[in-house]
Amino acid sequence: MGYSVERRLLRRQARVQEYKFVAANARKRLMVVAGYPPVLIKSIKNSLEPRLEFLVEVMGRGIGEVVGYPEFFGHGLNKSLEFRQKLLMKRNIHCSLSEMLDCNKKRFIVKFGIC
Repeated sequence: MGYSVERRLLRRQARVQEYKFVAANARKRLMVVAGYPPVLIKSIKNSLEPRLEFLVEVMGRGIGEVVGYPEFFGHGLNKSLEFRQKLLMKRNIHCSLSEMLDCNKKRFIVKFGIC
């Protein structure tokens, strides 16, 4: 009879870790929804995915940053995100998402000294 207490404990620990991971991600999703409720009605394929790909691939940021600034999903990809990221990259300026996006275009240009 191959009953192994050690093997059972390892499986249980793995499940506990999995539950913690799922719970942590669920909390993060709730924080995003609470911070920017319209995210629930946005298209995953046409709106959320392109923004997240841009965030990770072009901006070099982690998806977790969206938890700190869920309004990220409310900014236009072409008009706001790409434009501002391009200007910041030219000037080698690094800032948080909220610093980058929490102002209108005119204030952004003044804030970062871009003329």
